[in-house]
Amino acid sequence: MAGGKLISSMLCSECHQDNETGRLTGHRLPDLPAEFGVAFSPNLTQDTESEVKAIYNKYGCVTCHTGTGIGAADVTKAKINFPADSLPQAWIRKPASFKPLTKMPSFQGIIKDEEYAPLIGYVRELAN
Repeated sequence: MAGGKLISSMLCSECHQDNETGRLTGHRLPDLPAEFGVAFSPNLTQDTESEVKAIYNKYGCVTCHTGTGIGAADVTKAKINFPADSLPQAWIRKPASFKPLTKMPSFQGIIKDEEYAPLIGYVRELAN
């Protein structure tokens, strides 16, 4: 276990480590040339099948977005629609401030602050 942690810190952390959580759940790659557009490193953890997916399900995201991200509302374009790291969280908290007639409910005060980063990482994984 310790060897794996050392290897991942040497080889994977720079591109995949979320600076807020310290986990290898991926993040926006800020140093790409403009011609590459916006890109995110993938989640390297097993979280997507366990605790992170549980957060997605717990708050009912799966009801509208389904397990694939494409349902009544499509989250697979989240990387394009919300390129800055702060935008997905702001949208989830108060979607009507972005799109007044949206059917998406506000999750302000409902989703715990510490659950946003893994939830957004999971949504970005669905967008791959």
